Amino acid sequence: TDAGKAQLVLSPVNLSDRMSENTGSIRMDYNLSGADRVMARYNLNDSNTEHTYGPNVGQVSPQSLRTQLAKIEETHIFGPTLLNQFGVDYTRFYSTTASNTPKPYYAIGGFFSDLGSLPGAQSYNQVNSFNTYELLDNLTKVLHSSSLKFGVQIRANRQVEALSQLLSYQYASMSDLETNNPFNLQKIGYDGSLAIHNAEY
Repeated sequence: TDAGKAQLVLSPVNLSDRMSENTGSIRMDYNLSGADRVMARYNLNDSNTEHTYGPNVGQVSPQSLRTQLAKIEETHIFGPTLLNQFGVDYTRFYSTTASNTPKPYYAIGGFFSDLGSLPGAQSYNQVNSFNTYELLDNLTKVLHSSSLKFGVQIRANRQVEALSQLLSYQYASMSDLETNNPFNLQKIGYDGSLAIHNAEY
């Protein structure tokens, strides 16, 4: 301090991130008979990141992401010019973003002013989940040099989102910060989660 007033101190800091990613897949093909073939597949991708967004205690954001795909498909040959493909699949996307700061989350910053590195959580701490269920059936008929395709595709989507509550304090000057006189207060987030359902044909 200088004459009772706070001063900004420049202290360079290296902020590092850590990330790991793992992926895998498995597929099986099986001939039930000369006219029937079954295929099954599963894909998995996992990603985990620790993002350091500030030098203060707890200012590390753990972020995880997982995508999955499971599919089963059956192909039946009725004859040399007619075959049918039937399949069902499931796709899932799930991600989380958080802050290692105490809850309830809060953030402190400058309103068009540089107040240095201040404690608090990052702005968006959320969970996202997307699930898709799909049914597909295609019939293909070969006519000389042409082919005709008939089919149906049904897809159901389910989306769930949750955004943790965060209270943001913004100060116009260092003196306002010292006296806890915020220029702007903002609250984001909500309790529970929001879900959206829809279907496509």
